[in-house]
Amino acid sequence: GLLDTRSQTVPPGRIQGVALRQPLLWRTKGWVKVDVDVAGYAGSSSSPQTSTLLPVATYQEAISVLRQVLPGADPASVPLERAPRRAAWLRPIGWFRLAYGADDRVIVAREGVFYRTLMIVPHAKTQSVRLTQGPIQRRLKLASVAIDTTPGPVNAVIRHRPALQAREILEGQARRARLARRGDVPERWMVAQRGG
Repeated sequence: GLLDTRSQTVPPGRIQGVALRQPLLWRTKGWVKVDVDVAGYAGSSSSPQTSTLLPVATYQEAISVLRQVLPGADPASVPLERAPRRAAWLRPIGWFRLAYGADDRVIVAREGVFYRTLMIVPHAKTQSVRLTQGPIQRRLKLASVAIDTTPGPVNAVIRHRPALQAREILEGQARRARLARRGDVPERWMVAQRGG
C-alpha cells in the first residue's frame, strides 16, 4: 500500500490458481497485477488476508515469480489456441483474444481486450471441470469450459470453443488433473529452502 504495508507468507503448495491482469492504461508501461487463489483463505474472517501476490510488476517480473510459486511450470511458454471466428457473434470485441492452452503442468485461459487477463491453474489443483452451453452458444455449436479451484479471484473459463472440442477439453483436463494429483507430493517447501 501507499501508506501502509502488509506482507504474509504463502506456501507455494497452497496456491490453487493464478491470474495476471493488465488494465488498458498499464499496457504502455508493461505492468501487470498478479492475484492468486489460496487454499484456506475463503471464508476466513479471523485475519485480513489478501489474494494479491503482486500489486504491480512488469510482465517479466510476474513470470519470474510465477515460475517460483508454480514449480516446474512455465506459463509463458504454453502455446495458446484461439477461439473460432464464429465466437465473434457472442464476443464482437475481443473474440480474437479468447484462447486457451495446456502443457503437462498447467492449463491457461486468456481473454480481454481492454482489461487483459491470463488465468493459470495447475492440473493438480483442479477441483472440478464444468461444460456450459447457453442457447445462443448451442445455436452456434459453441460451449465453454470452467476450471474450478478454491473460491477466490481466479475464475478460469475457456470461452466459446467448438462444442466437440469443449467436450475434449473437459475430458482431457479431468484426466490431467487425476494424474497430476497422484504425483502431487505433500508440501515440503520450507525444507527445500533450508537445504535439508
